[in-house]
Amino acid sequence: MQFILYSLGGQYFKKGHFKQSNAIDNQFLKFWPNHLDVIFRAAYAKHKLNQNTQALELVKKLKRLEPQGLYNSYILEMIIYLSNNKIGKFNQIFNELLSQPEELLKLNDDTYRYLIFFTLASKDLSEHAPILYKKYSENHSYSCEVENNIAVHYFNLELFDNAAQHVMQAFEKGSSCLNPELIKLLEEKDLIVTKPN
Repeated sequence: MQFILYSLGGQYFKKGHFKQSNAIDNQFLKFWPNHLDVIFRAAYAKHKLNQNTQALELVKKLKRLEPQGLYNSYILEMIIYLSNNKIGKFNQIFNELLSQPEELLKLNDDTYRYLIFFTLASKDLSEHAPILYKKYSENHSYSCEVENNIAVHYFNLELFDNAAQHVMQAFEKGSSCLNPELIKLLEEKDLIVTKPN
Protein backbone atom coordinates (compact mmCIF):
# COMPACT_ATOMS: atom_id res chain seq x y z
CA MET A 1 0.00 0.00 0.00
CA GLN A 2 2.85 2.40 0.83
CA PHE A 3 4.41 2.03 -2.62
CA ILE A 4 1.06 2.45 -4.39
CA LEU A 5 0.19 5.66 -2.52
CA TYR A 6 3.74 7.00 -2.90
CA SER A 7 3.77 6.32 -6.66
CA LEU A 8 0.26 7.62 -7.30
CA GLY A 9 0.88 10.82 -5.35
CA GLY A 10 4.16 11.27 -7.22
CA GLN A 11 2.51 10.83 -10.61
CA TYR A 12 -0.10 13.49 -9.88
CA PHE A 13 2.60 15.78 -8.45
CA LYS A 14 4.83 15.49 -11.54
CA LYS A 15 1.87 16.35 -13.78
CA GLY A 16 1.10 19.45 -11.72
CA HIS A 17 -2.20 18.04 -10.39
CA PHE A 18 -1.57 19.37 -6.91
CA LYS A 19 -5.10 18.97 -5.56
CA GLN A 20 -4.99 15.23 -6.25
CA SER A 21 -1.38 14.76 -5.11
CA ASN A 22 -2.12 16.70 -1.93
CA ALA A 23 -5.12 14.49 -1.08
CA ILE A 24 -3.11 11.30 -1.62
CA ASP A 25 -0.03 12.57 0.21
CA ASN A 26 -2.14 13.67 3.20
CA GLN A 27 -3.43 10.09 3.47
CA PHE A 28 0.11 8.74 3.07
CA LEU A 29 1.40 10.94 5.90
CA LYS A 30 -1.24 9.61 8.29
CA PHE A 31 0.50 6.23 8.16
CA TRP A 32 4.10 7.26 7.39
CA PRO A 33 4.41 10.77 8.88
CA ASN A 34 8.18 11.19 8.48
CA HIS A 35 8.66 10.36 4.81
CA LEU A 36 10.83 13.22 3.49
CA ASP A 37 9.80 13.10 -0.18
CA VAL A 38 6.12 13.05 0.65
CA ILE A 39 6.41 15.85 3.21
CA PHE A 40 8.16 17.95 0.56
CA ARG A 41 5.52 17.13 -2.08
CA ALA A 42 2.67 17.86 0.34
CA ALA A 43 4.21 21.19 1.37
CA TYR A 44 4.82 22.23 -2.24
CA ALA A 45 1.31 21.18 -3.27
CA LYS A 46 -0.20 23.19 -0.40
CA HIS A 47 1.85 26.18 -1.53
CA LYS A 48 0.56 25.78 -5.10
CA LEU A 49 -2.99 25.53 -3.69
CA ASN A 50 -2.40 28.82 -1.81
CA GLN A 51 -2.38 27.10 1.58
CA ASN A 52 0.90 28.68 2.60
CA THR A 53 0.40 28.57 6.37
CA GLN A 54 -0.01 24.78 6.18
CA ALA A 55 2.87 24.56 3.69
CA LEU A 56 5.18 26.40 6.09
CA GLU A 57 4.18 24.06 8.94
CA LEU A 58 5.26 21.11 6.81
CA VAL A 59 8.47 22.96 5.90
CA LYS A 60 9.27 23.27 9.64
CA LYS A 61 8.71 19.55 10.07
CA LEU A 62 10.86 18.78 7.04
CA LYS A 63 13.64 21.00 8.41
CA ARG A 64 13.65 19.00 11.65
CA LEU A 65 13.79 15.65 9.83
CA GLU A 66 16.18 16.30 6.94
CA PRO A 67 19.68 14.88 7.34
CA GLN A 68 22.65 17.22 7.22
CA GLY A 69 23.45 18.29 3.68
CA LEU A 70 19.87 18.07 2.43
CA TYR A 71 18.26 21.51 2.33
CA ASN A 72 14.98 21.05 0.46
CA SER A 73 13.14 22.62 3.39
CA TYR A 74 15.11 25.86 3.05
CA ILE A 75 14.64 25.91 -0.72
CA LEU A 76 10.89 25.40 -0.44
CA GLU A 77 10.61 28.00 2.31
CA MET A 78 12.35 30.54 0.06
CA ILE A 79 10.04 29.65 -2.84
CA ILE A 80 7.01 30.27 -0.63
CA TYR A 81 8.28 33.60 0.72
CA LEU A 82 9.41 34.79 -2.70
CA SER A 83 6.11 33.98 -4.38
CA ASN A 84 4.30 35.90 -1.63
CA ASN A 85 6.68 38.86 -2.00
CA LYS A 86 8.01 38.53 1.56
CA ILE A 87 11.51 39.58 0.55
CA GLY A 88 12.74 40.20 4.11
CA LYS A 89 11.89 36.63 5.16
CA PHE A 90 13.23 35.33 1.84
CA ASN A 91 16.59 37.08 2.41
CA GLN A 92 16.70 35.81 6.01
CA ILE A 93 16.24 32.16 4.99
CA PHE A 94 18.76 32.58 2.15
CA ASN A 95 21.36 33.83 4.64
CA GLU A 96 20.53 31.06 7.12
CA LEU A 97 21.14 28.49 4.41
CA LEU A 98 24.29 30.21 3.21
CA SER A 99 25.66 30.11 6.77
CA GLN A 100 25.58 26.29 6.82
CA PRO A 101 28.96 24.51 6.73
CA GLU A 102 30.54 24.46 3.28
CA GLU A 103 31.17 20.72 3.43
CA LEU A 104 27.41 20.19 3.77
CA LEU A 105 26.27 22.80 1.25
CA LYS A 106 28.28 21.16 -1.52
CA LEU A 107 26.82 17.67 -1.04
CA ASN A 108 23.69 18.21 -3.14
CA ASP A 109 23.92 20.14 -6.42
CA ASP A 110 20.40 21.52 -5.90
CA THR A 111 21.64 23.67 -3.02
CA TYR A 112 24.06 25.86 -4.99
CA ARG A 113 21.89 25.70 -8.12
CA TYR A 114 18.91 27.16 -6.25
CA LEU A 115 21.02 29.65 -4.32
CA ILE A 116 22.36 31.05 -7.61
CA PHE A 117 18.81 31.25 -8.96
CA PHE A 118 17.58 33.01 -5.82
CA THR A 119 20.27 35.71 -6.10
CA LEU A 120 18.37 36.95 -9.16
CA ALA A 121 15.34 37.73 -7.01
CA SER A 122 16.89 40.19 -4.59
CA LYS A 123 19.42 42.99 -5.11
CA ASP A 124 20.60 42.34 -1.55
CA LEU A 125 21.70 38.82 -2.55
CA SER A 126 23.19 39.58 -5.96
CA GLU A 127 26.73 39.89 -4.61
CA HIS A 128 26.72 36.17 -3.72
CA ALA A 129 26.14 34.92 -7.29
CA PRO A 130 29.78 34.80 -8.53
CA ILE A 131 30.99 33.04 -5.38
CA LEU A 132 28.14 30.52 -5.52
CA TYR A 133 28.82 29.92 -9.21
CA LYS A 134 32.48 29.20 -8.43
CA LYS A 135 31.52 26.78 -5.65
CA TYR A 136 28.99 25.05 -7.87
CA SER A 137 31.59 24.66 -10.63
CA GLU A 138 34.19 23.27 -8.23
CA ASN A 139 31.86 20.64 -6.80
CA HIS A 140 29.37 19.67 -9.52
CA SER A 141 29.16 18.94 -13.21
CA TYR A 142 28.04 21.44 -15.85
CA SER A 143 24.46 22.76 -15.68
CA CYS A 144 22.89 24.87 -18.42
CA GLU A 145 20.52 26.34 -15.85
CA VAL A 146 23.45 27.54 -13.74
CA GLU A 147 25.21 29.04 -16.79
CA ASN A 148 21.99 30.79 -17.80
CA ASN A 149 21.42 32.23 -14.34
CA ILE A 150 24.96 33.53 -13.92
CA ALA A 151 24.71 35.08 -17.40
CA VAL A 152 21.45 36.79 -16.38
CA HIS A 153 23.16 37.97 -13.20
CA TYR A 154 25.96 39.65 -15.17
CA PHE A 155 23.51 41.07 -17.71
CA ASN A 156 21.46 42.65 -14.91
CA LEU A 157 24.65 44.31 -13.64
CA GLU A 158 25.31 45.54 -17.20
CA LEU A 159 28.47 43.45 -17.35
CA PHE A 160 27.51 42.36 -20.84
CA ASP A 161 30.86 40.82 -21.81
CA ASN A 162 30.72 38.51 -18.78
CA ALA A 163 27.14 37.55 -19.63
CA ALA A 164 28.15 36.79 -23.22
CA GLN A 165 31.05 34.66 -22.03
CA HIS A 166 28.70 32.40 -20.04
CA VAL A 167 26.20 32.20 -22.89
CA MET A 168 28.98 31.14 -25.24
CA GLN A 169 30.13 28.49 -22.76
CA ALA A 170 26.60 27.10 -22.78
CA PHE A 171 26.51 27.15 -26.59
CA GLU A 172 29.82 25.25 -26.70
CA LYS A 173 28.23 22.53 -24.55
CA GLY A 174 25.30 22.33 -26.97
CA SER A 175 22.88 23.66 -24.37
CA SER A 176 19.45 24.85 -25.37
CA CYS A 177 18.02 26.04 -22.05
CA LEU A 178 19.24 29.61 -22.33
CA ASN A 179 16.83 32.50 -21.91
CA PRO A 180 15.82 33.54 -25.47
CA GLU A 181 15.43 37.19 -24.45
CA LEU A 182 18.95 37.20 -23.02
CA ILE A 183 20.32 35.75 -26.27
CA LYS A 184 18.43 38.33 -28.33
CA LEU A 185 19.70 41.25 -26.25
CA LEU A 186 23.31 40.02 -26.41
CA GLU A 187 23.00 39.56 -30.18
CA GLU A 188 21.71 43.14 -30.51
CA LYS A 189 24.84 44.30 -28.68
CA ASP A 190 26.97 42.25 -31.13
CA LEU A 191 28.44 40.29 -28.24
CA ILE A 192 27.37 36.86 -29.47
CA VAL A 193 26.57 35.36 -32.84
CA THR A 194 24.11 32.49 -32.99
CA LYS A 195 23.38 32.42 -36.72
CA PRO A 196 25.97 31.99 -39.46
CA ASN A 197 26.41 34.91 -41.89
